[in-house]
Amino acid sequence: MRIYFRLVSYIKSYWRRFLVGLLLMMITTVFGAVSITMLYPIFSKLFTNSSAQVVQYDETPLLKQVVKEYKNSLPQEDLKTGDYFPVFVNNLKVNFLNLLERNHPKTVLAYLCAFFIIVIFIKSLTYYFYRLVFGVLEELFVREMRNKLYARMNEFSLPFLDEYRIGDMISRLISDVELMKRMVVANLADTIYNFSQILIFLALAFAINWKLTVFAIVIMPPMVLILGQIAQKLKRYSYRSQVNVAGITSVLEETLNAFKVVLAFSMHKFEIERFKIESKRYYRSMVKMVKYNMLNRPVSEFLSTVIGVVLLWYGGNMILNPESKFDAAAFVVFIGALYSLLQPLRTISRIYNDISRGIGVAGRFFDIYDRQPEIVSRPNAESFMSLKDNISFKDVYFSYRSGKQVLININLTISKGEVIALVGPSGGGKTTLTNLALRFYDPDSGSITIDGVDLRDLDLNDFRRKVGIVTQEINLFNETVFNNIAYGRPDIPLEKVIDAAKLANAHDFIVKLPNGYDTMIGEKGSRLSGGQKQRIAIARAVLKDPELLIFDEATSSLDSEAERLIQEALELLIKGRTVIIIAHRLSTVRYAGKILVIDKGEIVEEGSHEELMSQEGEYKHLHDLQYRVDPVDSSANHKVS
Repeated sequence: MRIYFRLVSYIKSYWRRFLVGLLLMMITTVFGAVSITMLYPIFSKLFTNSSAQVVQYDETPLLKQVVKEYKNSLPQEDLKTGDYFPVFVNNLKVNFLNLLERNHPKTVLAYLCAFFIIVIFIKSLTYYFYRLVFGVLEELFVREMRNKLYARMNEFSLPFLDEYRIGDMISRLISDVELMKRMVVANLADTIYNFSQILIFLALAFAINWKLTVFAIVIMPPMVLILGQIAQKLKRYSYRSQVNVAGITSVLEETLNAFKVVLAFSMHKFEIERFKIESKRYYRSMVKMVKYNMLNRPVSEFLSTVIGVVLLWYGGNMILNPESKFDAAAFVVFIGALYSLLQPLRTISRIYNDISRGIGVAGRFFDIYDRQPEIVSRPNAESFMSLKDNISFKDVYFSYRSGKQVLININLTISKGEVIALVGPSGGGKTTLTNLALRFYDPDSGSITIDGVDLRDLDLNDFRRKVGIVTQEINLFNETVFNNIAYGRPDIPLEKVIDAAKLANAHDFIVKLPNGYDTMIGEKGSRLSGGQKQRIAIARAVLKDPELLIFDEATSSLDSEAERLIQEALELLIKGRTVIIIAHRLSTVRYAGKILVIDKGEIVEEGSHEELMSQEGEYKHLHDLQYRVDPVDSSANHKVS
């Protein structure tokens, strides 16, 4: 229950709204009890006494008589605090019954019916508003919890995404939080409402006949124990169902993202079977949960009926006993109070089931929310204004969670304004090196310094604001061209966006789009070509006016014309900036003053193009292999040489 109370604490900011809901709830409960107690005079006096027994009726208006009898019921003598209420209730009962005897039954019946309608109307009205207040609270809770979890997700760095699937994250953010809202807000309100009903109707039952009430309490525990066992089963299978729905979401997300690959390889059947497997797992857990959920109501109703029958037998014997002062009218009210008591008891058991289910879901929520980001700014981190001297890697080792060393003893200095290129076989560690330079990860050992200050001692946001990155996999948003370039800065002048687009060789094609810079580009830029998307990504990076620019395979997937346009853009962009270029196409590295060959996590060669070609090493091997395979690039070979 620790998790449950922790979730409840998140609604404390809405305590005023919560108190209003509680007040309306209490009014609903009180008027519900009043409606039950009205059964007593109806059955006790109106339907048992004949009007012929009364010769003359009181002609005073009935409402005035009610006020008078209420005042007469107030105890006159000094009484102890504990005795005041019982005496008042007894006086009220005696005076009210006398009032019924002094008035014509038809008159009393008419007033009671009108009063009953008013009571039920007030009860229904307050019930509606109390449910409305807590319904709004549910949605406020969902909004706050989703915002909190999304904000926490944005605090993490790449190690987090290495561990969790995207579909799993979506499931936790959407469906898990939706289940939690019912558990916290509605169930908290229902718990208070039903417990208040239990207390009121229990007090009413004790007031009518304490022996019968004690007997009822004694025979109820078996029902509570059986329903508790059902709740435990629901908790277990609820957690499993949420894990399995995350699996379905992940498969769906992966398939849609790679839909072209699915089509090209005709892998429909494979993906369908993969989806069916996840769907079957979810189906099995849901069937078990439905089984126990559906079992709750019939078991509860059956046990309630058994209890009612036993009480009917016991109470009936009391009525039939001449020595007992317990009459049929009191028994009717008692049964009404008891069944009004059983309904909230059943609801409490249902609430317990919901909470049991929700706690499993909330556990998944807090798995993420309680996790501390691996990459954060240290306390009192230094502000970063600009790169003054160099970026230095010293004795850097790094491995992912698998434990295999990805970078081994990296020693590298990148001076301000220098352009370096990283080349080498795929999987050698080139992208990992830039990820460390951006502090997406921290090295296992060694250090990375900026102007002599360890990167871990710099304010992370300050530093990243001075870095621009363009990757092979372009991440664009289903927004306008302007908003993609200005990303997160909607108030930036259009002129600056246009200047950045011109530097990226993107302006000419943008103005030809249907709405120019206001054109929606579709999901992941689906309405643009690969070269166009790449140039928008470059414009976005340039608009930051970064001190450090990183191009990670920025032209590897483009045709020759698109590559030419981007190469022209790069020529303009690198001037006066520190640049790291990762490339498979060696034509891309012609701007680099220094080329590093990285293989199996180590820097195996370093130098200019001419120096590396003369060494007859890995670089020359890559160069010869690439241009023998693709003789069309012989002109590019000439440029590089």
